[in-house]
Amino acid sequence: MGAFLVHIKPKGPFHLGSDIGYEETEEYIHSDTLFSAIVNSYGMIYDVNEILPDIPFRITSAFPYVNDVYFLPTPADFDLAKICESKENKEYKKIKFVSHDLFEAITNDKIDKSQIPLKETKESSKPKTIQERYLPSHKMLDEILKYYELKDINKLYFTRKTDTPRVTIDRCSMASDVYHYADVYYNKNVGLYFVMKVEKKEYENRLKAAIRLLGDEGIGGDRSSGKGLFEVSFSDEIKFNVEPSKNGMNVTLSLVYPKREEVKLLSNSVFELTSRRGWVYSLWHKTLRRKTVRMITEGSVLQNGICGDIVDVSPSENGKRISTHPVYRYGYAFCVRRRLNEK
Repeated sequence: MGAFLVHIKPKGPFHLGSDIGYEETEEYIHSDTLFSAIVNSYGMIYDVNEILPDIPFRITSAFPYVNDVYFLPTPADFDLAKICESKENKEYKKIKFVSHDLFEAITNDKIDKSQIPLKETKESSKPKTIQERYLPSHKMLDEILKYYELKDINKLYFTRKTDTPRVTIDRCSMASDVYHYADVYYNKNVGLYFVMKVEKKEYENRLKAAIRLLGDEGIGGDRSSGKGLFEVSFSDEIKFNVEPSKNGMNVTLSLVYPKREEVKLLSNSVFELTSRRGWVYSLWHKTLRRKTVRMITEGSVLQNGICGDIVDVSPSENGKRISTHPVYRYGYAFCVRRRLNEK
């Protein structure tokens, strides 16, 4: 499969729903949400049956980037506190993303303390992070601070979340009820990116056209208010490995729904689970709920052989589907090699 980068440059705020409710929003786009949006956009231009249910492409989740620095999920089996010789693990556990050069060092088992920016204290050492969640290498941190003309990392941010109160009125009683709606704003030159691999070359231009249309249609919630709009660009230059191990361990860059026969391989894997639910959004349905499924999160370290699957989450009553078309949730693994003990 040929691989390329897709850059998403937000034009305004996004609402990327979480499992908690309207009052929370994610900062990045999970692969299943991204897939549904691309397929829906594809169906506005072409015959969607060309790419369903036999999907001719694979995607990662859409992670944050700033300029030429790309952030990826911290591998689940990696003990950063141990590498940094720190007795305190609390600060290290908050780190969700590392810059692409650190990710490469970790996945090739060549990481050492000198690559990580640290604040030394009397008791221990703490990582120099951006908003506690993002850890760049020394080199990448210098580049980012130079771009924003900052010297203090504590003044640097990638995203800001807002919480807006809204009112809903009961149509029968006219009683009002207040709820809160969260949005995420991205700093200058901060965007999201994902990697796409296309199995059949003839679909590449069509998929790119669908993604461009998606930028005008928007992704996430509250699109009718102009949220979720973005500019898109494509690049063949990828600064990190995107190929899996043939017989070892892998890090997944997407959510994964393993096939039944793959579940036994999880005994040798390091992973976390998340619940995925939400509304159906298509040209035909917007008020039906999908079935809830549990999926393996990005950054999980999986044994080779776990490929994942696409799962039917069509809403149903009494065992019968009530949507006019099948509703799928994307659960294919996008794996990259994780080398261990090869120093």
